[in-house]
Amino acid sequence: MELQFAPEASIRSAEADGQGRDDREEGTARPGRMLVVDDDRMIRSLLADVLRRAGYSVQLAEDGEAAWKVLAAEPFDLVITDHEMPQLRGLDLVRRLRESQFTRPIIMISGTVPWEAQDLQALLSPGRVLEKPFRLQDLLGEVKLQLGLSSLVPQR
Repeated sequence: MELQFAPEASIRSAEADGQGRDDREEGTARPGRMLVVDDDRMIRSLLADVLRRAGYSVQLAEDGEAAWKVLAAEPFDLVITDHEMPQLRGLDLVRRLRESQFTRPIIMISGTVPWEAQDLQALLSPGRVLEKPFRLQDLLGEVKLQLGLSSLVPQR
């Protein structure tokens, strides 16, 4: 991704929140580095915990703008994002990512899915929407599926 940012503030914010941990250093991470984006701290922490226990490397961002900055600085295999967030909504983050040629899967989680967006499914591909509430095992299954499918897509 060729974006020019100074993401230090977002990374410092994530570290202060206990989010900057890089699971690859612990030697427990599966292939599949992901970014979880949600403005609800409890949901963010829950998803990170579940994904880390499943062996994935996870970094967190509190909104779309923070995610955009982190994604400009670091590679990820998968993005999981809420839709309704301050600063930059999930759909707008997805549009920015796709416009910048980010080809990795994106899973959008939301109770208010913007189905009116005609291009939603095309924007998420590869990827999909999981409507809240969802079961954590469904999220884990979707993550595994998307990471498997993404191996068929050229890396970017």
